[in-house]
Amino acid sequence: MDGHVRRTTTLLATALVIASAGCVDAAPTTALGASSSAPQATVHQSAGQGTLDGVVLDDEARPIEGAKVAGQHRDVMNQTFEVASGPGGRFLVTGLQEGTYIVQVTRFGYYPSPPRLVEVKDGETASLILTLEPTPSYEPFHATKTHNIHWNWDAGVILPVVGYQGATGTSWEGSNVTEPYPIDEKASGELTGIIVEAVWTPSLAYFSGAFRTDLYSPEQTGLDATFPPLNGRHWADTNPFHWDNVPERARSPTYLFVPRNGDNVSAMHSTQRTALNGGSPIETSGRWLLEVQSAGEYAKGAFGTPVDVAGTWDQNVRIHVTFFFMGDPEPGWTFLPKG
Repeated sequence: MDGHVRRTTTLLATALVIASAGCVDAAPTTALGASSSAPQATVHQSAGQGTLDGVVLDDEARPIEGAKVAGQHRDVMNQTFEVASGPGGRFLVTGLQEGTYIVQVTRFGYYPSPPRLVEVKDGETASLILTLEPTPSYEPFHATKTHNIHWNWDAGVILPVVGYQGATGTSWEGSNVTEPYPIDEKASGELTGIIVEAVWTPSLAYFSGAFRTDLYSPEQTGLDATFPPLNGRHWADTNPFHWDNVPERARSPTYLFVPRNGDNVSAMHSTQRTALNGGSPIETSGRWLLEVQSAGEYAKGAFGTPVDVAGTWDQNVRIHVTFFFMGDPEPGWTFLPKG
């Protein structure tokens, strides 16, 4: 395998730090009014009956979407919450235990807000306005890494299943390839999208497909780099840290686009994906992974049996992985030659 990087970035991890209560001011009491459309957080550990209704604004009172709001009960260490601001900068946290919370908001492109204190009471809704000050702007750019991979051969047997996500099976040659992509948004600016493109030329018509590309965000753990039994654990649609080019895996070229924001579950910070992650937005800064598999051409019911067979023979595949920062790709953007 070889790779070419058009542009590189410094690669470090980021962390959210909540400051101690000694340096905070009391929260404003402006009434916001509860909003059913605001993203809701899952409160960790013990829950109560208090509610926090808030909004995130910039220094000119414009709403900020996609900001990360984190809170910690001042006296109960295991009582925490985390939520992303939605349309209009709104957020809503329910099930809070009564008491004083230390709340801080962060978003790339802005300085972290000073920690704030807010008083929450059972059966009541507390209001909170959080303000972020913009940092010097980053220039939008994108970086592409290309991998050239050759498979000598690969064969596999897929046992009878209901739906692809429940597949179990075995394969020979251990042909999967896993590549890491460390991303440091503090150095590069906000990661706004990822495009994965795969193209190949089959040596035999029967083996014209397929190469599956699976993308994982930094919180993915326990990834098996071979075609594993019980693969549904990390390939499942319910895994918030996973994307793939299925069902487009059958023919070259394939195209996988993962935006940062949007209403579709494919978006990194969509409400659906945040819900799959227990109410917390997924991490975007850290070690992303790409898994490439020679999924092969599937023969359903091989040899008059309920067993499916997959195979790949003497295949070359080229994978282009493009990361976009501080700006979305243009509609229809591709690294592949046009025409």
